[in-house]
Amino acid sequence: MLKKLEVRNFKSLDGVKFEFDTINLFVGPNSSGKSTALQAIEMLPALLRPSITDFLKDEKGWDYRDLPHRQNQRSTMSWKAEYHLRGGVGEEPTVYQYEFELQPKLHLGIGKEMLYMTKPGAERQVLIDRTGRQTKIWNDKAKKYRKQSLYNLPCSAMQALESGGGFSSVIRFRDYLIQFQSFLLWNPKDLRRPHQGLAERLGPSGEQMPGFWAYLNRKEPQKAKELLAMLQRIFPRLEAVKSTGKPGWAWHHLAISERIGDDLIEYPAEQASDGFLRMLAVFSLKHFPNPPRIITLEEPEDGVHPQLISNVLEHLRSLADRKEPAKIQVFMTSHSPYVLNEFAERPECVHIFEKGRRDAVPKIIPLIERRQVLSAAAGLNRSLGDLWYSGMLGGGAR
Repeated sequence: MLKKLEVRNFKSLDGVKFEFDTINLFVGPNSSGKSTALQAIEMLPALLRPSITDFLKDEKGWDYRDLPHRQNQRSTMSWKAEYHLRGGVGEEPTVYQYEFELQPKLHLGIGKEMLYMTKPGAERQVLIDRTGRQTKIWNDKAKKYRKQSLYNLPCSAMQALESGGGFSSVIRFRDYLIQFQSFLLWNPKDLRRPHQGLAERLGPSGEQMPGFWAYLNRKEPQKAKELLAMLQRIFPRLEAVKSTGKPGWAWHHLAISERIGDDLIEYPAEQASDGFLRMLAVFSLKHFPNPPRIITLEEPEDGVHPQLISNVLEHLRSLADRKEPAKIQVFMTSHSPYVLNEFAERPECVHIFEKGRRDAVPKIIPLIERRQVLSAAAGLNRSLGDLWYSGMLGGGAR
């Protein structure tokens, strides 16, 4: 899991440091840096693409000149991250420290990339040492570094390594890092859109939902039954969720069945509520055949009735609290006091973002540091949501 992160000169973040848990909540007003923090996390695996500039352009709609902090347009951007990787339950973690710099000059290039590994009971070892064009990568099999010139390519030195080439320590970290998925606000239009063929997971905005249900029903029917049973505990009238497409590369359409009295009614996803489809997307995360190890979510409570938000958060906590290697580390943003209330027993997981009129960089305060306020609130029988709404925790809109 990602334990620590330091980011310099990336959009509104400059010199900010985080310490993370298995599930993490970012709260604060609009334009305070919450989404930028999720994007900063996403930039780490983005370096494993063939070209980060293509990723920025094609998936984010950004130019590399949009990335530096507006007060430091020509300065280097840098990331320092610490990951703890466990192979199984009870195993001591291997610590990986990953650092890189992006230089936005005439083009976007990697000026520096360092990867360190510390195995339990061993000293720290350098796995990648890249400065400018010169790169050294540790080969476990040969017990020496392989040298190469990368000519400032805008991608990681790990990107082109092949399994079986002797770089097992580096590839272990790369294979973990690449198991990342970013989810934006669930878009009902994308959730309803037909999909051609089967899909093993959802897209960033909920794309491929019909293809995902087609996959579950045909390839893993037991998971489909488990997912349906979870939904039926919240929506008692729900009878079935299925895809209407034929086998092969046919177009799949999502259909929902409900039992109303003695009648069974089936209707297309176009007639389903936005909130139902969003909850369908959230609960689907548990049943991906190859689930990601880290996910970022924008406002998972969006469109969900306040009384059902606890169900959404309970589900996300269950993903984060699973045993290795099934554990999924969760990062999410929210504007809801109801979501914040769900973290009353886990204040160490909450980060409060606030930005004053004269602040060029947001202040990020771990909720656990507000112990005096939390203690006083316990005596007054006030919820976290009440404290936040009243301004006692900071991170308010005014």
